[in-house]
Amino acid sequence: MRGEKHEEAVEVIEDGLDEIRNFYRQHARQDLMEQSGEITSLESWLREIHSKRPLSQREKLEHALDDAVRRRITKKAAQVRDALRNLKTSP
Repeated sequence: MRGEKHEEAVEVIEDGLDEIRNFYRQHARQDLMEQSGEITSLESWLREIHSKRPLSQREKLEHALDDAVRRRITKKAAQVRDALRNLKTSP
């Protein structure tokens, strides 16, 4: 997270969760998954990373559009909608 490699951090944590869950399955101990401190910690860490991840340009525009529509600012909504369309057509 410090290096702002959020996607990589998410991938590593999800891989770890998969490995731990597979271990419990392979040993026919799925009943212990809910009690696993490791799984609980990794899931908590994953939620934290998701909550601190910076928004993409698309996400920022989508939030701005939702806000403009909710506040009935039609001119702003149209501008943001157009910016979203331009973002979709950009390479």
